[in-house]
Amino acid sequence: METHLSDIANQRLRDYIVEKWFCERMPHSGRIVSMRRLLLLALVAAIVAGCQKTEALQHEVKNTMTQEEMTKNRIATFAGGCFWCVESDFEKIPGVVKVVSGYTGGNTGNPSYQEVTSGTTGHFEAVQVYYDPAKVTYEDLLGVFWRHIDPTDAGRQFVDRGPQYRSVIFYHDEEQRRLAEKSKADLNRSGKFAKPVVTDILKYTKFYEAEEYHQGYSRKNPLGYQWYRMGSGRDQYLCNVWGTEKKESSSGGKKGYTKPDDTVLKKKLTPLQYEVTQKDATEPPFQNEYWNDKREGIYVYCINSAALRFVPKEDLEKEGYGEYLKLFSRDTQK
Repeated sequence: METHLSDIANQRLRDYIVEKWFCERMPHSGRIVSMRRLLLLALVAAIVAGCQKTEALQHEVKNTMTQEEMTKNRIATFAGGCFWCVESDFEKIPGVVKVVSGYTGGNTGNPSYQEVTSGTTGHFEAVQVYYDPAKVTYEDLLGVFWRHIDPTDAGRQFVDRGPQYRSVIFYHDEEQRRLAEKSKADLNRSGKFAKPVVTDILKYTKFYEAEEYHQGYSRKNPLGYQWYRMGSGRDQYLCNVWGTEKKESSSGGKKGYTKPDDTVLKKKLTPLQYEVTQKDATEPPFQNEYWNDKREGIYVYCINSAALRFVPKEDLEKEGYGEYLKLFSRDTQK
């Protein structure tokens, strides 16, 4: 149990998220103190949740599917920094059957989380994605992968520093290698990034399943996960680079979105909306058009490209959010 608590407390919800990341980016001391308190609460929640689980010995994943599943499904292996985040991102993709967090790429057999995060095993934090090729292709998964990492950073992924957090595509056969190489070359040619794409493409060898408390972590410990993810800078970076194109690429390949420039945003948004979404201002409570709105619907907000707006239930299909209509059915609410 002591190892478990140390892993959770010291390795994932890191103190330096507070001490370095926010101090570098939030110069106002009052806001730093506020974020420290919030992250401390999340850390406590994560530790308490961890105390309720038993630690399982990880093992090499050789064949965890039935013969029927093996015939129907395929496996893809990716490393993209924190496997909590990568696992959660792939789980949302239609056609993905399951995602397993673990370690791969090194020479140490049955490594522990503590050993891998020390950076001395040669292993990466990674995920194995089991998918149905009739519903989602390997090319689709490559697209999802690129849009959820920083492929230009060879030394870390966001707040997680060290070789164990580098981004890698592990190919299982020559076809995956070919598609991965082509995808990387296409991304380099796209001009999307000012720096070259440095993600490695390596031959898959063995995969060791991570400890049980890491599996499905975003679902088991949503509070700790959300505060870790917010503090890591991952979503802020992705929103800056891809805007809503990230979401669209994951759900059907609609035309990409380009953030309007400041002139357009100032015309589109009210002065308060512009200050809140673009200048990190704070909106006074109980003074906006939605605070007392009791209609059924959803709120749509992109931290970097638009203001909060309300889409009523009857307009969800028309506005492109028909997938959320099921949230309002009686069966879902039971």
